[in-house]
Amino acid sequence: MRARTQDKKIRILFWVKLGLSSAAVLSFAGWLIFSEGGFKDSNKLSKERDAQVAQIALLQARKKKIEEYLEKLETSDEFAMETAARRYGLVSPTETIYRIKVEPEVKN
Repeated sequence: MRARTQDKKIRILFWVKLGLSSAAVLSFAGWLIFSEGGFKDSNKLSKERDAQVAQIALLQARKKKIEEYLEKLETSDEFAMETAARRYGLVSPTETIYRIKVEPEVKN
């Protein structure tokens, strides 16, 4: 009789431990799936990462163009003079300036 009650206690303890461990595993899985930054949000986070990678590529291309422009300004006196002249509206003696005057439309 004593062995039977002991065996029954062991089975009950086994099922209690199994239930607690199952609850813990399910709780962890739920937290992993539904928490912020979990598997539920992974698609959104992937899209954000892809957008950031594209933006980084665009900014690096822009940076490269600016660096090339600055290098050209530093190494070429002609380019620097041309750039300064266009910025301040200057012309050389050999250039001709044409102004086009556009008259407003007359409504009837």
